[in-house]
Amino acid sequence: MVAGLVVVARVVGDFGLSLASLQAPSLSVGQKSNLFWINLTVGAILTALLAGLAPLVAEFYATDRIVSICRLLSPVFLLNGASAQFRIEANRAGLFQHLALVDVTATVMGLASAITASMVLHNAMALVAQQIATAITALAILTVRAKWRPGMPRMHTGMARILRFGGVVFAMTTLNAISNQMAPIALGHTQPASVVGAFNRSVLLSTAPVQQVATPMTRLAIPRIRQNSGAGTHLSVVRGVHAPVALVCAAGLSCLGMNADIAVRVFLGPGWASIAPVLSVLCIAGIVQVSGYIIYWTLVGSGRPRLLLLSEVFPRLLMIGGIAVCAPHGLLPVAWCIVAGQCLLILTGCGYGLRRLSIRFWDSMFSAFSPTAPFLIATPLVPFILEATQHLWNLTDTQCNILSAIAWAALVLGAIAIPRGNRGLALRMARKFTGSSQSRV
Repeated sequence: MVAGLVVVARVVGDFGLSLASLQAPSLSVGQKSNLFWINLTVGAILTALLAGLAPLVAEFYATDRIVSICRLLSPVFLLNGASAQFRIEANRAGLFQHLALVDVTATVMGLASAITASMVLHNAMALVAQQIATAITALAILTVRAKWRPGMPRMHTGMARILRFGGVVFAMTTLNAISNQMAPIALGHTQPASVVGAFNRSVLLSTAPVQQVATPMTRLAIPRIRQNSGAGTHLSVVRGVHAPVALVCAAGLSCLGMNADIAVRVFLGPGWASIAPVLSVLCIAGIVQVSGYIIYWTLVGSGRPRLLLLSEVFPRLLMIGGIAVCAPHGLLPVAWCIVAGQCLLILTGCGYGLRRLSIRFWDSMFSAFSPTAPFLIATPLVPFILEATQHLWNLTDTQCNILSAIAWAALVLGAIAIPRGNRGLALRMARKFTGSSQSRV
């Protein structure tokens, strides 16, 4: 339950200044120092807010133990604020391998701390230990390896544009985080904790490809489009990054969604077989979400986050309201509400945001869905066909799983073979991502 609140605070914890810093053509020494102190201040404010609001959170969930968890978790936001500008400096220098090392090491230390804490304490404090250890490890590595050190705050350093950009991104990411975390928060108020836990794990499974592939690629997409000043070239530039990323994510999500029953037995246990349809629907939502990254990258990379905010306000508010209404009726209505919200986000992004950049609606829709459409169609359709075939021909579960694997492999090969450029794009982006740090050090 608290995990949803943690994600919200971590997403908005840098006041949108990370993207503002990444999008800026250059940063002076004074601007870098000011950004560090602003991030640190925002982290301190969020730390104090979470600690102070802990009793209200506990009252909302009707359990007193959340008070101590919230207060012990609150320093995570201060630690993340302290590391934000160091991370941006590494990103701007093209040290992507270094950032990957930081993320992997911090995650491993967090998991090790969580396992140790769970063995000793046998309670929810394992979550606290994981978050704290992850944040401390990331800050330590980033600080030690950094070639830059912050100075004292300076006046008259031209911060106005960066702060305006960051303020719009902050509003956008706050709304984004609230809508994404509304499901576990609303379900936590209406459903048993065990059901909410199963739903959260399903969400983690369905968002893993996006978080592990699409989100890190923002580090390449934003600087790449920043180098192109012509508005007419924005979509074509971002398409070169988006197509292979969307293909990889959609393939992984499609495989997971088509075999949701197996994934649930493996990751959640045989007692949660009823969650399989929910996981399959969440995978569809993930495919739609990764399709919409082309809108996000184009508008933010071209310095127009306000257009993105305006195009997302209405769909996000509808998603939040829809989830609140659907939560008392179970998990599956909530999952379909998320799918509908993601579809509406793409429609408004293409119909309003990209249209303001003189990009035609159908061009942007084609660019968004051309890498993912086969997977989007097959994910709900293939299980339905296999179930009908199983009843018609009396196939065993093993035979159905084999047919599902064959169908998925054929789908991936077809998706790669039809747009032949996707394979080359994927290879070029992989080389770019792994080789950038070596070429710039």
